[in-house]
Amino acid sequence: MLNQKISGLIAAPFTPFDENGELNLELIPQYYAMLKRNRVTGAFICGSTGEGVSLTFEEKVAVMTAWARLTKEDDAFTLMMLLGGTNIKECQQLARLADQAGVDVVSFTAPSYFKPANVDQLAKCCV
Repeated sequence: MLNQKISGLIAAPFTPFDENGELNLELIPQYYAMLKRNRVTGAFICGSTGEGVSLTFEEKVAVMTAWARLTKEDDAFTLMMLLGGTNIKECQQLARLADQAGVDVVSFTAPSYFKPANVDQLAKCCV
């Protein structure tokens, strides 16, 4: 993962689905090519417009894997991923998988229903 400042335009791409509501990962290479043509320097996948909090764990992994394979050799493109959800163990596992896949940055949103009692409790969500 990166230990540097991120710069440039980072897009929040949508997650493509087909007419049956299934992931349509075949569209991701076209989306990536369009971002590159328009000089976008990164993608924040599974974020606000990527429906990340609505995806299953398996769908998040599939989206992440598709983007990571495309961008792995592109040092000029930053791949970011939202881990957010209500299942902390799945978020932690997704972070490990993202690291293994070569995702540059992960973002985590704390559980939204049960408020952590203190900063230490919130930090434990991220480990």
